[in-house]
Amino acid sequence: MSGLPKLERLILKDCIDLVEVNESIGDLENLVHLNLRDCKNLMKLPTSIRSLGSLQDLILSGCSKLELHSNTNATNQVDSTVGAMKKFNLLSTKLWQSIESWILPRKNLVSFSLASLPHSLERLSLAHCNVAEIPGELGALSSLKHLDLSATPILNLPGNMKGLTMLQTLLVEGCAKLQTLPELPASLNSLEAGHCTSLKKVTNLPNIFTSMSKNLWDCNELVEVESLFEMKPLRNVDIEMIKNLGLFNLESNETSEVEMINYLTNTTKKCRLQGLNECGIFSIFLHGNKIPDWFSYKSLCNSVLSIVVPSHLNLKIRGLNTCVLYARRPDHKDGPHVFSEHFVKVSNETKGLMWTYSPVAMGLPRENQDMLWLSHWVFGDNELESGDEIRVSVKSGLWAKEFGIQLVHEEENKGEDAGSKSEDIITLPWNQNVDVPVSVSASMYAMWRGKYFLCNHRYRTHQAQFRRCQENPAYGDFSYKPGASFHLNRYLFNHEVDIEEHKMQYVRKALTN
Repeated sequence: MSGLPKLERLILKDCIDLVEVNESIGDLENLVHLNLRDCKNLMKLPTSIRSLGSLQDLILSGCSKLELHSNTNATNQVDSTVGAMKKFNLLSTKLWQSIESWILPRKNLVSFSLASLPHSLERLSLAHCNVAEIPGELGALSSLKHLDLSATPILNLPGNMKGLTMLQTLLVEGCAKLQTLPELPASLNSLEAGHCTSLKKVTNLPNIFTSMSKNLWDCNELVEVESLFEMKPLRNVDIEMIKNLGLFNLESNETSEVEMINYLTNTTKKCRLQGLNECGIFSIFLHGNKIPDWFSYKSLCNSVLSIVVPSHLNLKIRGLNTCVLYARRPDHKDGPHVFSEHFVKVSNETKGLMWTYSPVAMGLPRENQDMLWLSHWVFGDNELESGDEIRVSVKSGLWAKEFGIQLVHEEENKGEDAGSKSEDIITLPWNQNVDVPVSVSASMYAMWRGKYFLCNHRYRTHQAQFRRCQENPAYGDFSYKPGASFHLNRYLFNHEVDIEEHKMQYVRKALTN
């Protein structure tokens, strides 16, 4: 290939008899695109490939016999050697390239290392390759924008992924053994991780509320996205979290199974009772047919529950418990994917604050049986005080029958007699190490000033709001009246709970148009 010095694109895909690429490829100083897709018998990449200073695209997907090895030490040794040679002008670049493969360990003639790839590389595809481990040398590819590792047997990715500050697209779809994703760079705007059936934890999802698109479908083991949500069996939940809901004896239910649907992964899974920690709200889903007696304020789910927070001596309001009694709709024939709209709205009318929460996962009730959704909300200082008017409403794609709320207090003077306490309130020693106020978690969920949409699976709603704020900064102001084009406005930030009437209005409007 030394006779083709101006070649820019070399396509050898589907050359199933190709076993190795000649060292002379290093002479192609203008090569931008190298495609070796589905060269199933390729076993050798020459070390001279690292001298391709113009190479941007390298496609090795389907090269199942090409093995990837870590070669940090050997490469560092070679780099230091060539640096010394150049310093004393002992070797020309051309001469060095001709003997470089002799200096590197011979085992690399039947494999390759990421350290041997040029730093100019922008797109690298190793999809459907027999790659079990991605070494840390990946971080040296500082220009990388697109990385495709789909359908490889990797267990994890190197911890220095965050250092790939140019990376925009990461594809790990179908990596059935992948268990965790490390911290990803802020530049990432597309993550394709569907069908990663062993994936349990994602360290972060950068830009998910602004510009990022993601696919985590069929990741049925996913239980945590750091800083967004975490699910764990109830036996592993801190007992204080359970007590915050007024539940002190769950031994009889701890071993019972519940079917959970995850709207981020679009999967259902039968498991032991789960605790969901999300947006500063802790939830439990369990089978039951009655709102517990300690929920002193109750209402049917087609109405709004409004109360004025009473005053109690020596007691400080720190939270709110909600409980929703729901079941499957008898007329629904479709699968559980149609039940994706579940909202609890809590507003402090006095202070002009509203939180609309839609959980990332829900318990699915059995046929002709009821289920309870208990959630514990934590509020910051001065967000919920005596004399404030509180309004709560519920809407669900399932059949929400009834809901109740319960104020949670903290004893301020534990040594004194709190004579104003009554049986209709819960008092708990407050543990700030366990509970994070909703207000702290809500900043990135702000839709308008004082109004928050606490949701991690309807991220496009947040992206639409972000774009509107970019185009018109007044859109984020509390006094701004959002237009009808934002179809969720009416639903998320008003206490509209009559589902059937809302549907009929939509049908009538469609017919008249």
